[in-house]
Amino acid sequence: MENKTIISTKTLLVIVSVIVIAVLGLILFVQYRGGFGIPVATPPEISIPEATPPSPPEESAVEEPARVEEIMREAIDTQNASLCEKLGKEEDRKSCRVSVIFAEAGIKEDPNICNQLEEEAERLVCKDNVIITQAMNARDPGLCENMVDKTRIGQCKEDVAVLK
Repeated sequence: MENKTIISTKTLLVIVSVIVIAVLGLILFVQYRGGFGIPVATPPEISIPEATPPSPPEESAVEEPARVEEIMREAIDTQNASLCEKLGKEEDRKSCRVSVIFAEAGIKEDPNICNQLEEEAERLVCKDNVIITQAMNARDPGLCENMVDKTRIGQCKEDVAVLK
């Protein structure tokens, strides 16, 4: 008969534990010693310049969103585009001026005011908005036919119809 060696569970557990400990030891050794003789490159030294404190904003430059909104609201409510010049960023000033012109044209129901706008697309939207205002105030959906943007005529007529 052949001699069969039977490994007990306890012996098998000891062998697996020794292998796991050896592998973990090898991983830790490689990790902390820089690998298997492979030189590890050290990063070059980087000099970071000292930060200079930001210069205080000019008193006329207003950057806080709440303050920008406040100035825009006042300019629109009074239709006074000169108030927009208090804003620090050019994009805010331009947006403010455009909004003031839209508001003034709508309040006065005068599409000619829209001609003050620089961009053609803005002028056309402004004029169409004046037509919508006129149609709603007159409760006359027929005025919507005068709009340049024909895709907005249907909505204009629906909005006026709700007012009748």
